[in-house]
Amino acid sequence: MLSLFLSLPLSILLQRLRHILPLPSLLKTLLLSVAPAVLLWYLDDNNSRYFITTALILRIAKRPIGVTSNISCGKSTFVSPFKSSPTDSSLTGSTKVIDLDAIAHKILIPPSLHAWNFPYNFINSYGPILSTFGKNGDTNILNNDGTINRTKLGGIIFSDPEKRRKLNKLTHPKIRTIMILEILLSTFLGSVLIIDIPLLFESHLQFMFSSIYVISLEPEEQLKRLKNRNKELKEKECKERIESQMKLTKKISLADHVIDNNGSESDLLNVALKTKKYIIDVERFGMEWVWGFLGLLKSFGYV
Repeated sequence: MLSLFLSLPLSILLQRLRHILPLPSLLKTLLLSVAPAVLLWYLDDNNSRYFITTALILRIAKRPIGVTSNISCGKSTFVSPFKSSPTDSSLTGSTKVIDLDAIAHKILIPPSLHAWNFPYNFINSYGPILSTFGKNGDTNILNNDGTINRTKLGGIIFSDPEKRRKLNKLTHPKIRTIMILEILLSTFLGSVLIIDIPLLFESHLQFMFSSIYVISLEPEEQLKRLKNRNKELKEKECKERIESQMKLTKKISLADHVIDNNGSESDLLNVALKTKKYIIDVERFGMEWVWGFLGLLKSFGYV
């Protein structure tokens, strides 16, 4: 039964090593594929088929790929090509994007406006946010139609760390719950799952992802783009939003892949398309399945 008990810890160890080993991504994939296969080769266990079954399940239910960055760094632009079906005939797979920014927007909408939109009818932060921030001095966070004005809400929480923590407690657990539901619903689609998640490192969710991409941008350009995108915000408010997040240099140091976005939007989209091809070709159909396949052959006496 040794192999049965080794399967899950070994899989977790491999995922950890992907983020620790200071080696190129492709070389890490190769090493972490061969090492378990060699170990499995020498496991002389009558119950090794259980080990292999567990291993194959873990490979089929491969962890998603995370894309993160800071505000106005181009993360949404980068993931946009992943939301469409490949037009290049050389791309033999597809990708699905779970956008946590979009989820965060939807849980602020009054449930009555969702019609039937599972799971937002049941998992929603509109009421708690209204109770907590609805009356904040002279600031009314509601629009005329009863929806939450996100700009006004941002003005409250970005200038006050304690209020920001309160908002996070009201929203983050529900965002994570919906994210997990979306992952479960996508498990059987056979697509490469990309999760667009702004607070990946802040939420300590690195363990969930097979690899992590961070979009980098120079601070001056980030501020310029934020001001152009949100013309209603003063420069002080823009800086507050930027400073409320983890330093981008820290995120870059924790990334598996860094995407430079200091060029034009078309440059970023071209890089995104190349990255999509790389992910489909290497991440999805990489060599990590080798140890499961060899072990399966071994368990039935073919090797």
